[in-house]
This record gives sequence, C-alpha cells and structure tokens, in this order.
Amino acid sequence: MDIGTVILCIIGIVVVIFALGVFFGSFFTVEQAHAGVVQRLGKFLRVASPGLNFKAPYLDTVVATISLQVQQLDVKVETKTKDNVFVQIPSRFNTKSHRTKSTTPSTSSPTRSSRSSRSFTT
Repeated sequence: MDIGTVILCIIGIVVVIFALGVFFGSFFTVEQAHAGVVQRLGKFLRVASPGLNFKAPYLDTVVATISLQVQQLDVKVETKTKDNVFVQIPSRFNTKSHRTKSTTPSTSSPTRSSRSSRSFTT
C-alpha cells in the first residue's frame, strides 16, 4: 500500500463522516403541544410546528422549544384590611402561548405573543 492510497482512504473517510453529519443534522423533531424556534446564523428564521422538521445543517439551529399548553401559577396574596387584619387570598393565574400567523417579527406594530387570563378562587 503506497502513500497515495492511504491519503485517498483518509479523504474518503472524512467525506463520508461529513456527509453523515449533514444528513443527520438536517432533521429534528418537535413534540406535540410545543413550538420550536429556528435561527439561521443567529437571526430568527421561523417557528417550527410539531412533528418532523428540516433545517439547513451548520446554518440553522433550534434555539428553544416553547410549550403551547395552559400553564397555571398558584399565588397566595397577603393583604391587610381596614380593621388591621391580615388575610391570605389564594389566586390562580392561567397563561397560554399562542402561535401567530406571521413568522417575521414586526417592529412597527408590536403584538403580544402570550395572553393571560385570571381566575380567582377563595
């Protein structure tokens, strides 16, 4: 085995490893009730829907997955009444993220991507 054959084998192995990295780095999955945020070279590109998705390898990255389920936050608020009695009021806040139709952020008319609804219990 001469030196030319060894060099060709090494180059072939490097090309195969690179091709496998490109192939396996192109696909990613997003779980149901979640949305994935995809950036290209650090700039927002799109929101990935649940399921199998494609991205350009080495250029695009999935930076976050956001839950679209309703999330509850239980808070106990302590307040003082007029007759100097402290009362604890349990409160529950429900929040849910909504997907927007637009995939590009707008600076002229900001929109809220999440809304919150409150329900108080006593």
